[in-house]
Amino acid sequence: MNKTLNINLGGLPLTIDEDAFQKLDNYLHQLSVHFSKSESSKEILQDIEFRMAEIFKERMKTSSIVSYIMVEDAIKLMGMPSDIDYNSQIKEDTDNTYTVRKKKLFRDLQDKKIAGVCSGLAHYFGVDDPIWIRAIFLFGLLAGGSTILVYIVLWILVDPAVTSSDKLRMKGEPVNINNIASKVEEKFQQLTDRFEELIQKSFNK
Repeated sequence: MNKTLNINLGGLPLTIDEDAFQKLDNYLHQLSVHFSKSESSKEILQDIEFRMAEIFKERMKTSSIVSYIMVEDAIKLMGMPSDIDYNSQIKEDTDNTYTVRKKKLFRDLQDKKIAGVCSGLAHYFGVDDPIWIRAIFLFGLLAGGSTILVYIVLWILVDPAVTSSDKLRMKGEPVNINNIASKVEEKFQQLTDRFEELIQKSFNK
């Protein structure tokens, strides 16, 4: 019988088989080396670890210990660094039942007017512009309806899309290392652009 270890992966506590831990540790080391030249490498690895922890939690309905097979399945789902090196997009495993394809309702904080409820609903229902969802809520409010109550309830019950995994699931995109890295780097570039814009404005005054 293998030893078990208590670890913290992506902020989530897990109990893992020793052999499984060695495979997981080796995989995360490969990712660390691969993304080491990226300015947002720390954030990329954090989001990948969090998503893998989520996968393990989903699989641990019948077991309290992360097994070697669970780690193998998670790696197949997330993809290897070599997939990024030689392909522009990681190949999806169409036979993997744990591939994230379905959209999940989140509040979109990056495109919000109040709490991101309407933007989140737009993503979920495939509406190109959230202005139409906002118009429905506004029309219902002006017509004396209770859309304001619906909005408040959704604000309370629906989680915001915080991590890269959340944002990918919100749009129904596969959650793998390629897409996670792209989302993190996109966010990092947006922050850099805003900072440079503020610097430029300060010099122009």
